[in-house]
Amino acid sequence: MTTEDSKTAIRWTSGIVLFMLVFMIALGSFAYIGTRQKPILVQQNYYEEGVKFQDKINARQRANSLKDQPAMIFNGKSFSFSIPQKNAENISLYFYRNNDHKLDKKISVEHPGSIPLEELVKGWWKVTLDWTVDDELYSITKDLYKES
Repeated sequence: MTTEDSKTAIRWTSGIVLFMLVFMIALGSFAYIGTRQKPILVQQNYYEEGVKFQDKINARQRANSLKDQPAMIFNGKSFSFSIPQKNAENISLYFYRNNDHKLDKKISVEHPGSIPLEELVKGWWKVTLDWTVDDELYSITKDLYKES
């Protein structure tokens, strides 16, 4: 074997060892990060919520089939919403934070209007507006990003 062949062999083996080392470090990092995550359920009573899931689908379909659609508007410091039906009852807003269930908020209101949002922390929220008309549930969901 010549000296040039041995240098090529050393470069090849060095590359393989370097690749394996980087791969193992990356794998170890993912394992470490994965074990530090807290497993949280979307709902504490997920079984009962799962049984009622078809009702939620029907409520969203009813809301989507309305001629005049409900509106949800976020202007940075407050959240405004309107419902086209005048006889809406049991109006509730649910602010869902997917990475920390302790921040979730449910607000019941008497009539559509504006709600201050100072207490919401920065980040992505999923807002669900539920209401009933003539004992029929309606529901819409919108994503919201609060900057500060």
